[in-house]
Amino acid sequence: MKLAAVVFAFFKKYKISYYQNHDEVLFPCLLCGSRVTMMIYNTSWDCSGCGASGNLQSLHELVQHSDENTICLQRKKIYHPKHERNQINYRLRLMMTRAKDKRNAKELESIYKKLNILLAYLMPEDGGTG
Repeated sequence: MKLAAVVFAFFKKYKISYYQNHDEVLFPCLLCGSRVTMMIYNTSWDCSGCGASGNLQSLHELVQHSDENTICLQRKKIYHPKHERNQINYRLRLMMTRAKDKRNAKELESIYKKLNILLAYLMPEDGGTG
C-alpha cells in the first residue's frame, strides 16, 4: 500500500478534517487546533501553533493514548479552499435561478463570472494557492 493511501486512511478512520495540497496534507493540530502540515512522502508533520511535531506513527500514538478532553479531534476543521470555492459557486448559481427579475439575475451572473476569474487566479485548479 502506498504511503499516501495509509495517510488518508488514518485521517478518514479518525474523522480528522484534512486536505491535500500537492505533496502535503494540511489538518488541524490535535493538541491546539492550529494548522499542521504533513509531508506525504515521509509523514513528517509540524504544527504552526504549538510547535508539536512527529510522523504518522507518533500521530497515531497521540490519538490512541489520549482521551476526548486532551485532543481536538472532531471539533476543529481545516479551511479547504477548493471546497469553499464549490460552496460559493453553488450558492451563487442557486441565487441566479431564484432571482425574481432579469436585472438581478444578470448582476448575479456577472458577479459569478468575475469571482471565478479571481478564484482561478488565486487558486489554480490543481489545488495549489497562487
